[in-house]
Amino acid sequence: MGGLPRVQDTSRSRDVFAIMVLGGVERLTEDLRRGYPFDEQSLIEMRLLRQRLSAFDAALAARETTLTE
Repeated sequence: MGGLPRVQDTSRSRDVFAIMVLGGVERLTEDLRRGYPFDEQSLIEMRLLRQRLSAFDAALAARETTLTE
């Protein structure tokens, strides 16, 4: 046997950004909402992620205001 060939598929291709970035953030958000436990290192990393996303939000908002001026 030479492996498994691709099955006939009519679904559209998957967006890598949606899978890797948005999917990861969405899963983490859901796990936080469900009350799953996280260790101290994970909490540190989540706080760093929050800072980076806040900085991104501020930078995007600043750039968008230049579009309307």
